[in-house]
Amino acid sequence: MKPQIYLVEDEPAIATLLADRLEAFGYGVCGAARSGETALEAVSAYHPDLVLMDIGLAGDLDGIETAQSIRQRWDIPVVFLTSHGDEDTVRRARTAGAFGYLTKPFEENELHATIETVLHRHSTEQRIRSMERWLTDTLSSIGDAVVATDVEGRVTFLNPAAEALTGWRRVEATGRRIDEIQPLVHEETGAAVASPSAAALASGLVTSLEEHVAIRNRHQALIPIDGTASPIRDEHGRTSGVVVVLRDRTEAKAAEAERLGLERKLKEAQKLESLGAMAGGIAHGFNNLLTGVLGSISAVRASLSPDSPHEPELRLAEDCARRAAALCEQMLAYSGKGHFQARPLDLSTLVRETAQVLGASIDSRITLEVDLAANLPAMLGDSGQIHQLLSNLVLNAAEAIGPQGGRIRVATGTAYATEEDLAATHLAPSMPAGLYAYLDVHDDGCGIAADSLARIFDPFYTTKFTGRGLGLSAVLGIVRGHRAAIQVQSQLGRGTRFRIYFPYAAEAAQSARPKLASSAWKGHGTILVVDDEEMVRLPAQRILKRLGFDVIAVGSGSEAIDRVADPANHIRMALLDWRMPEMDGAETLAVLRQIDPQLPVLVMSGYTESQTLSSFHDGPTPAFMAKPFGVDLLTEKVRQVLGE
Repeated sequence: MKPQIYLVEDEPAIATLLADRLEAFGYGVCGAARSGETALEAVSAYHPDLVLMDIGLAGDLDGIETAQSIRQRWDIPVVFLTSHGDEDTVRRARTAGAFGYLTKPFEENELHATIETVLHRHSTEQRIRSMERWLTDTLSSIGDAVVATDVEGRVTFLNPAAEALTGWRRVEATGRRIDEIQPLVHEETGAAVASPSAAALASGLVTSLEEHVAIRNRHQALIPIDGTASPIRDEHGRTSGVVVVLRDRTEAKAAEAERLGLERKLKEAQKLESLGAMAGGIAHGFNNLLTGVLGSISAVRASLSPDSPHEPELRLAEDCARRAAALCEQMLAYSGKGHFQARPLDLSTLVRETAQVLGASIDSRITLEVDLAANLPAMLGDSGQIHQLLSNLVLNAAEAIGPQGGRIRVATGTAYATEEDLAATHLAPSMPAGLYAYLDVHDDGCGIAADSLARIFDPFYTTKFTGRGLGLSAVLGIVRGHRAAIQVQSQLGRGTRFRIYFPYAAEAAQSARPKLASSAWKGHGTILVVDDEEMVRLPAQRILKRLGFDVIAVGSGSEAIDRVADPANHIRMALLDWRMPEMDGAETLAVLRQIDPQLPVLVMSGYTESQTLSSFHDGPTPAFMAKPFGVDLLTEKVRQVLGE
């Protein structure tokens, strides 16, 4: 479609001549007017591609005023045609924004060249403005903050994201130095950081921000960021400015912190699992040895009179063995698989009873304060294990305070633990936010250094000159066994606080069966003892014989099956080890029940009952006895299994 031109000329003859020439050039003439007022109405209706405008017109508006209105309202290019070439007229014409200026009379080729030049220039400017609008809209839609500067580092552009990040509006920031609107600091030290825009301008290369950089916005808020500065080059390759793209890292930093926290929890869980497995295995092996030691001591003592000269040595040996058994129990507690007898507990009552005993065990210069909540809902736990946990924490606090004296505060209560609270604890990645019973032990002692704080629960790790370093390891195991979580807060010189979150009991557990007196009880019949360790079989055999039983002792599951299958043996009960090579206790028990479904069986193991029997599903769960054991425990368990 050929370009349309509108004529504004107060001389009709000139207007007609111009129209003929324009059509001869290949343009369309959509109309002509003699006054500015008529011209404005026509341009509004026709929207021509160009207006040829005489400066001197009939009416109130001259050509210059009319041209100003046309450019402002419709952005249509105007070429002035005038016989006035004075300086004032030319100046006014320029201020009107005219694209061309022809002085009458002019040559036809001059008219044609001017029109072509103006149409091309206007088309080019329209494309540039369209591209600028597209670029501005694009930059405004980007989620990252974009700031552009000139070669002197003064701001020429901010997109909305940059306005939000810096706190500066575009109109306020334009012309200011970029360092003023986006001061950068190290997010940890607060030291000033140079803007990458200066380096990009100086080197002509893309420059990235350093790590751990934050912007201090107009409202003095620190916002962690990352980003780059890239030089802007003109058509000759010269650097004419720089564009800085910044990204708010607040959410990314939070996500990274969460990821690192989960990784830490996973590593902690894996470490605890491996160390717990090792501790449990060592404890199991020691318990087998101690079963032989304690059983042999019990058997020897039973054959001696109470005033035997060997009684002190036997008592010392038994005491050493029981202390070794207690150490094994702490190792099992660390593994989270100690001997638990879970039942509903009133935490405040238990802590009150334990604190009364502990008060006499610590230095008199240390004050033990107790602040216990009344009417706490019941929690499901083992009173002996909770007693050990509290004892370890209080004694540890007393050692941290030292001889100068101080204060230990023990408190219980109910608290709502948020996800953030639980994320800061050990062992709680899967615990939901909610109400928990808590136990606090808070001292004003020396505190724990940050590098030690991460290792205090490691077995055998200690900052003391003496001690075996198992106290807090056992605490962690007890917490894990109760499916609870423990939080530690400490500052050097200001003390340490341990808080344990215990879940409430979902339902009441049955009361433990009372112990049976064993002093004068005697049994009868044949008991089969099955254990691959002779050091366990022999003491058990001696004790059972002294109780009046006949005993058959074997070292494997296959031998046990042969003895029970022979009706001539009249096996009344089996004492069965759970961990044996080739054929373990579970496989042996399954076959024994096929042979004699009514055969009473007492399982024994150096591991805990839950760890030993949790995977057993082949029929009713058998009775259990933990190693090591002596006369009293074995007698009690045998009586329970036989129902006597």
